[in-house]
Amino acid sequence: MKTLIISIVFLLIILTLGCQTQQFYNSEFERIDQCQNKWTYKDLENNLQIKAIYYLPMSHFDIVTFPNFVIGITANNDTIGVVDKNYKGTINKNDLITIGSSKWSDEEKRSLKPKILISKRKNENSIYCKLNLVYYGKIIKE
Repeated sequence: MKTLIISIVFLLIILTLGCQTQQFYNSEFERIDQCQNKWTYKDLENNLQIKAIYYLPMSHFDIVTFPNFVIGITANNDTIGVVDKNYKGTINKNDLITIGSSKWSDEEKRSLKPKILISKRKNENSIYCKLNLVYYGKIIKE
């Protein structure tokens, strides 16, 4: 009997933690989605150097493709995002990279949006809310 009670209590704790975790991810998704809806996308006209603070490489899920996505700090201390459709290398935090202009068709601009990963740590998710501007560009790692 004692084992049954312990098992039930343990199961209730697990269920409660699972519900809290799902609530956290749902609220973070909603918060990040609101920030992402405020992003402005632009074509990059001139080369730009940034210090990378976040990088998600290109990936595919079923028939959906997600472009490379870099968040970095400019020389003016602005936080910007860059989407790239062709880069095949790696980028580490604090790497200095150059971003060049790239031709993106209207269809690519509509369909190739950055993948967003939600972290267990709320402060790590805040990086998405620091962005206002995302460039369509080409990563040129030096």
